[in-house]
Amino acid sequence: MSLPIASPRTPTLEKMTFPLKRTSSAPDLRSGKHSLSEESPSPIIEATSTAFKKMQLRQPSSQEEDDDGEVHPFQTLEKNPTSLSFHSIMRKEKQALLKKAFIHGDKNAAMKLVKEGADVNFRYQGKTLLHLVAKMGQAANVRFLIETLGAKVDANDYRGHTAFHHACIQGHVEVARLLKKLGADINAADPLGRTALHHSCIREHRMMAALLVEEFGADVNAQDKKGFTALHNAIFFSSFEMWKLLIEKLGADVNATCNDERSPLQYALIRGCAVAGTILISDYGADPFHQDKRGRNALHYACTLSHPYFRKGATFFILRHTLRRLFCKYPSYKREIQTQNSLRQEFLSFVNCPDKKGLTPLGLSLSQDDPEHTQILLSFDANPNFLRPLYS
Repeated sequence: MSLPIASPRTPTLEKMTFPLKRTSSAPDLRSGKHSLSEESPSPIIEATSTAFKKMQLRQPSSQEEDDDGEVHPFQTLEKNPTSLSFHSIMRKEKQALLKKAFIHGDKNAAMKLVKEGADVNFRYQGKTLLHLVAKMGQAANVRFLIETLGAKVDANDYRGHTAFHHACIQGHVEVARLLKKLGADINAADPLGRTALHHSCIREHRMMAALLVEEFGADVNAQDKKGFTALHNAIFFSSFEMWKLLIEKLGADVNATCNDERSPLQYALIRGCAVAGTILISDYGADPFHQDKRGRNALHYACTLSHPYFRKGATFFILRHTLRRLFCKYPSYKREIQTQNSLRQEFLSFVNCPDKKGLTPLGLSLSQDDPEHTQILLSFDANPNFLRPLYS
């Protein structure tokens, strides 16, 4: 006759599971205001550790069959604690208890569980404990995990982010400094090729961006897999103060191009930020002549702005400023006829520049059905004789 599934002396899985209830006095991991204490292990952790030892001391015995001649899976687990399933369950229990020890701030319990085989680099829903505490800005717990428990400082989560990435995404300057001191790679990139500086600019953490470049020596012009620099990301996601900091203080290249050969100026106009585009040209020397893979320059994208007011304003500003820049290039244009012709030809090549499909800025203006905008281009000698390509 088979033995019962659970004997009084054998702790079952229900007895091994100890749900830790948070009391009002227990510290909260999500608060970011506590560190692990030096107190003795909680009775729950001690009881669980005793249960582990009792089950490990049991000697494995032969599998017994029930009345129908079949081996019962729970009988196999009870009679053979060295089986793979048994150790898998025990390992999961230890990992759950390790996380609960951090929730309750029980430092000794966490150390004891790690000594008994709990993996400090185990991923809870794709993130390790180091990722969680770095994301919440708990510098003391970050130090404890790395220095005492031996957590991997550059371990990746399910999205390829390290603990240093999480600290920079949330803007935790103190945690970022600590991770750098403990050996974190400040130029580590995620699967998209974005570094911590990219993420700081996307989230508009200006203090973190300045820390990364000025103190840590991060490359301000580092590119991700699409070729975007931190300035490209700032133009897309952040405010004027963010990309002003990158250009004026951190030395970002205002004419850096991505894989599509587009500059931050062109992306500002594509996004519809006419004011940002004019500031990049007038204050920071962005190049309006630059052409991307489609053969379009800044004037092309100014002519595609959706709002009529910004479309006319950006077009007039780009034309006037480009002409002024050419005057500075040829200071003697009033004295030499040859220089005048060179200036005129260069300006007209900009105004009438066709893209890869043969569309000029005037052709794009005609598609907007805006006579006032078209008149601005004609006043700067845009050529109306350029044929509009079919199916463009």
